[in-house]
Order: sequence, then structure tokens, then C-alpha cells
Amino acid sequence: MHPEFPYRPTDRLVWILLAFQAGYLNIGGFLAVQSLIVHVTGAFSFFGQQLAKQAWIQVLFFLVILVFFFVGAFLSALFIEKQQPTQASAHGFCFSILALLVMLVMIGGESALFGRFGGKVEQWSHFFPVAILAACSGAQNAIITLYTKAVVRTTHLTGPLTDLGIGSARILLTGDPVEKNKNAIRLDTMIFFVAGSALATWLFPLYGYKSFALSSALFLLIGLRLPELQRP
Repeated sequence: MHPEFPYRPTDRLVWILLAFQAGYLNIGGFLAVQSLIVHVTGAFSFFGQQLAKQAWIQVLFFLVILVFFFVGAFLSALFIEKQQPTQASAHGFCFSILALLVMLVMIGGESALFGRFGGKVEQWSHFFPVAILAACSGAQNAIITLYTKAVVRTTHLTGPLTDLGIGSARILLTGDPVEKNKNAIRLDTMIFFVAGSALATWLFPLYGYKSFALSSALFLLIGLRLPELQRP
């Protein structure tokens, strides 16, 4: 019996691209503004730490990450739910908007609007790339969570790694073929998140903000590919 959505081999390319994108954007944001953008658990931890130290610029920095991650998730979910939630074109359109937003980060960075690449966030203008990248990460997570009914998550690895352990136990006990398909997606997510992070580590020091062009292109490609998956 052939696996159904979202476990079909023809669907896996999109999940792979999303995981790669998440790792790439996370390291790109880290190298641009010296902080991991999609690491929400860490952002909450550092927010508390900087609050205790009364380091107000850093408190605001991590607050921006958390608030705009939420805003990205909220606005994308609001748009999709106002459309037909099962309509792939709405999800694809959201990814096209994310491609545009990342392109704005690249253009703003190259125009020296956000300070030098890799510099500390010290002025109000420096918060814009942080806000945009955090919103894009939150939106990506929300769009795919809605699209796959929370089966696939690509911006955070705590859940997939935990689920991989649970799934492996179930496979050992029962040989469940559905769990095998799920574990394949979880492994893909982790492998290609690392691959995206590795490529970003090489590209961004060479090309700075120009490297966000690849991230924008990936969002656009995913947005075009998503409606073709033909969910049941």
C-alpha cells in the first residue's frame, strides 16, 4: 500500500526544502545580528536572563524575536483560515509573501539600512531584520503546521527528535509502517536543517546580506510547489 499525504515520496522534497530553509535562515540571522532567530526556547531563556541583568537593549532584542515570531504565525494562520483552510493556493501565497520579506532584508542590508553585517543590534533600525526574519520563521512554522495538521514541523527540532525516539520505540514493538513514514520525515528534517545551517555558515561570511537571496528563492520555490502536492 502506497503512503498517503504527507508521507508520499513526491511530498518529501517540500519538507526537505523547508527544513533546509529553516537551518539556513537561522544561521543567516545569527551571523547577521548575532542571535539565532528561530530558537524560541532559547529566546525565552535569554529574555529572562537579560531581564534579570537589566540589560534593556538585549531584553528588547529577544522580545522582538518572540513577538514577531508570534505575529508571523498569527497573521499567516489568520489569512489561511479566512480562506478555505484546505486550499493549497492560500498556503502557497503566504510563502510568496515570505520570499518578498526576506528580499527586503537583503535589499535593506545591502543599502546599509541595518548597520554592518554581523554587527550588534544597537540602533532602532537594526531591529528591522530581526523582526522580519522572526516573523518569517513563525509564519513558516504555522503554515506547514496547518497544511499538514501538525504532522510536519520544520523550524524546531526538539519535537521531531522527541517524536523520532517515540516512533523508533513503536517501530521496534509493532513494526508500524505509518510510524516508519513519520520517522523518515523526522530524519529528513534534522539532516537538511543541518545541511542548511552548514551552507549558511559558508555563504554568509562571503556574501553578507546578499546570501538572503537564496532564502528568498527557496520560499518562492516552496510557494510554487506546495499547491501541486494534492492533499486528500
